[in-house]
Amino acid sequence: MYEYRIAEQHELPSYFYGLRLGTLECKHVVSRLNSDIYKASLLVGYKWVVLGSHRSGSLLSEEQVIAGMAQDGSFNRPVRLVWASDGRLWVDNTHTSLAYMRRYGVSCRLWQVPFYVVDTRGHVLVVYQVRGAVDTRLDSNVQALCAASMDVQQRVLRSVRPTRLKWSLFDLACEFENVYTEISRKGKEGLIVPIIDLAI
Repeated sequence: MYEYRIAEQHELPSYFYGLRLGTLECKHVVSRLNSDIYKASLLVGYKWVVLGSHRSGSLLSEEQVIAGMAQDGSFNRPVRLVWASDGRLWVDNTHTSLAYMRRYGVSCRLWQVPFYVVDTRGHVLVVYQVRGAVDTRLDSNVQALCAASMDVQQRVLRSVRPTRLKWSLFDLACEFENVYTEISRKGKEGLIVPIIDLAI
């Protein structure tokens, strides 16, 4: 059981709302087999690094899942952000986050999407409830959020991704050709990033 405190929305630093979703740290990796980021992911113990050890789907099947979420007008699952002891903000539900980037483009900011933050930096976890994104009335719900967030924190403590290795949600999105094409088309920056075709 985790010791936690529910924090009100006004307690969250105001700059969070302006952060671009795509710039936040992403725990899942799709990259060249010999890259440093790929090797760092293997140290976590992922058998597949296409969106985590529990998923063995192809890039195409993952793109289809993400596209379906983005196109579903009733889809409003909140993005979970983990504020880890390394000071970084980690996106902890990748498909959901990529779906919002696909829906709103590369300039998507946190204020545009439902989200909440679990701060794992201290002894007592702090769950920032933002605009009612999650139901914190049941202890079992909050315990599940804390457990998922601590999974990220444990990887940080094991130093599997040094701070010199930045891998953002946008980096991951660039590896998904269809997702990236949609994000690029809606974005205003005109970013051009090479797509890597992988068969993992």
